[in-house]
Amino acid sequence: MNTLQSQQQAFRRAVVDQPATELFATGSSDPQRRLKIYRHAYRSRLTDALAANYPVLARALGDEAFARLALQYIAARPSRHASIRWFGDELGAFCDECGELRDGLLPHPALRDLIRLEWAICGAFDAADAPLATRADLLQLVPEAWPALRLRFHPSVGLLELDWGVEPIWQALSRDIEDGLEREVPEPRANRHAIVVWRQHLTPKWRSLETVEAVCLAAALRGECFGPCCELAANRLAGIDAPATMAGWLQGWLIEGLIARE
Repeated sequence: MNTLQSQQQAFRRAVVDQPATELFATGSSDPQRRLKIYRHAYRSRLTDALAANYPVLARALGDEAFARLALQYIAARPSRHASIRWFGDELGAFCDECGELRDGLLPHPALRDLIRLEWAICGAFDAADAPLATRADLLQLVPEAWPALRLRFHPSVGLLELDWGVEPIWQALSRDIEDGLEREVPEPRANRHAIVVWRQHLTPKWRSLETVEAVCLAAALRGECFGPCCELAANRLAGIDAPATMAGWLQGWLIEGLIARE
């Protein structure tokens, strides 16, 4: 290993982990203090990046509590991506794996679902684009083709299973961030449900789903054909015209921009 490379790696260790005395030149003035500036700047910049990716979580926790969470996360999950934009992709998993740490840093279990929702919104914003399907595209299909139809979804579409109703919290705190006001945040309620997240033009969107629509959408996202999706709906919607219900959901997905053109 050449000298420059070894010095660079030693500097990285000194900034990210522990100071490396081999970096210090003989007779240099107060090297520990100067190295501390880099160590502080590294953590400060990553904390800012984490707050940019999780603005509602940062607002919910407050500056001090969010900074404590960020420092623990930075120590456990150093940045690995070339772009700082993706720092924070493992925050949810980190909180899941560190039960005692999570309980100390996240004052309410609903905040774990808030983390998942915020990251899904970030991912939807940056997802690749694709041409959208239209009602006219599907009307070209002959009736015999519908049972074997596999829908192609826009790359931004994601489905979340949540245990808490965090949508009112997200809405209230998002408005606070936009207008600089402080509103009373509603108490989260336990509510196991699904949310679909996607991007419409340049704006991330989300909405809560009824249970059966969520099941059918999950099946379609897995690549199930339209016929089996209708059977799923029929098994759960006793006495209801499942194909017509499924067709209604499909029309809604088209209008919202969830379906991509083949």
